[in-house]
Amino acid sequence: DMNSNHHARKQARWLYDTLSEGTGRELTVDDFYRCFASRHEAEEAFSIFDRDDNGDLSRREMRDVMQRVYKERKDLAFALRDLSQCVGKLDNILLSMALLIYVFMVLNIVSGKNVTTTVLPFGSLLVALSFIFGQSAKNTFDSIIFVFVTHPYDTGDLVYVDTHQMVVENVGLLTTTFCRTDGQIVYAPNIVLASKFIHNIRRSQNMSETIEIQVDFYTPHEKINELARRLEHYLETQMARDFVPKLTINLNSIDNTNRLTLTMFIEHKSNWQDGGRRWTRRTQFMMALKELMLELDLRYYLPPQRVEYLSSSS
Repeated sequence: DMNSNHHARKQARWLYDTLSEGTGRELTVDDFYRCFASRHEAEEAFSIFDRDDNGDLSRREMRDVMQRVYKERKDLAFALRDLSQCVGKLDNILLSMALLIYVFMVLNIVSGKNVTTTVLPFGSLLVALSFIFGQSAKNTFDSIIFVFVTHPYDTGDLVYVDTHQMVVENVGLLTTTFCRTDGQIVYAPNIVLASKFIHNIRRSQNMSETIEIQVDFYTPHEKINELARRLEHYLETQMARDFVPKLTINLNSIDNTNRLTLTMFIEHKSNWQDGGRRWTRRTQFMMALKELMLELDLRYYLPPQRVEYLSSSS
């Protein structure tokens, strides 16, 4: 039972050492066969850990998957808690409405009066109350639809609301609590969120990004092609577990006839729910890009500026 991130790493280390029989070598699907009743079950279990689909499993992959399982399990428990609280509040609302209707029917039966005579004053009261609580009732209904039908996120999801990047802390029936990347807690009404574009990072598949660099206008085309070839080779040999080993460099623009803006497209092998891992692998790629540009002497120089010197006598 994993009850902490430290325990998840400990479990991953024990599981890896057991399957590799203490050799520390990378695991393959053959190492899983002896732990399962059928070959199909072993292959399914191996595919859970082999996130990059390269046919082998490193110690780092085992550790990352176990930590991710622990975090997903914790977030799922919080999501079920929030959903249970929302259902409880909705149940109280419906129960109150049913109780009012029941009391009205009982009083009508006990009094023995005509139903029409009883309903007319009650209807007038409802019309008056609708002016006071009508908007609140509409907002509550729209929030219920947003939480239970639209359901754009769960607790723990990394989302973008407009341009704000936030993590869902708590999902309520009427409001949602977010935590920004700088630690600020944000309370947002669900009725407002229902009209926003919400980008859910956790539910996304492999995510991609573009990187722009500037080089001198007179840079030979061969150097640009060589940079693309070396970067693709680097992804295949050094970062195949993190990126899809395919890269192209396109000429995006020519600026003032002295600078070329090049754009490269890279695809991650996961989404960006884990922001720390995303920036770690991106930084590693950017450092490799810097070294390759230095090796190929790809530079950009500012154009010369005309300078006039005026003597004091003039």
